[in-house]
Formats: sequence, structure tokens, C-alpha cells
Amino acid sequence: MAFSEADPQRSSVDLYGRLPYIFVIDSMRNSKMQSYRDATRAVDEPRSARMEQRTKPHVKAEIQRAAALLGVDETAFVTSAAYERARSAIDDHERTALTNEDRTVFFAALDTPAQPSEALREAVATHRRLIRDGK
Repeated sequence: MAFSEADPQRSSVDLYGRLPYIFVIDSMRNSKMQSYRDATRAVDEPRSARMEQRTKPHVKAEIQRAAALLGVDETAFVTSAAYERARSAIDDHERTALTNEDRTVFFAALDTPAQPSEALREAVATHRRLIRDGK
């Protein structure tokens, strides 16, 4: 299809298959923009550390496009997304989720602890002798 003066945005999409950058910015102003929340905003430190990574051109283009759609720069977009994912991974690692059966067994073990074995008694005695008494 040839470039049409009547509808230049439509013909650009028809010609190239992707919305041009100017159209994307213009459409952001005319539509409900997705909200962007900077996950790093609460961290009260100067931005003094650098991070650098290599990526595939397609991945970079998608990141640039997403950042532009949200109206933020690439650095803020990538840093915020990476920080949110890091916090999520750390939280998942530090938290243990139990099934109902596991929870019942766990609390039952706490309520009725096993009697110490002979090996445990010997280990405690050795600890006292070596560490507490210094011998």
C-alpha cells in the first residue's frame, strides 16, 4: 500500500509492520498510560554503583520500547525491574511455605520434642569440656 496523506499512521504500519516511535509517543498522550512504579525509589542512597551487561539486539529493542511506552528512561526501567525480581527471589528464598500436613507435623514436633540420644548427650558433654571449661 502506498503512503496515504489521508491516514499517514495507517500506511506507516502497513509499510513497516511496526508503529513508528513518534506515533507511539503520541498514542501514549492520547490513551491511558500504564502506571510505572519505581521499585528503587524507597532506597535512599546516591546512585554511585554501575552495572553493565550485554544483551541481544531484540531484547534491547523490547526494553527500549517498553520504557518508552511507560515514559521512563531505559536505566530506570531496567534497574527497577531487576530490583523487583531480585527482592522477589530473595523473599522466596528466605520464606518457607508448608502444606497443612507439614505444618501439623512441624508443630507436633515442637510441642513434643524427642528425648536426647546418647550421642547428643556425649556431644554436649564434649562441648562443655572443650569450649566452656577451656580444657
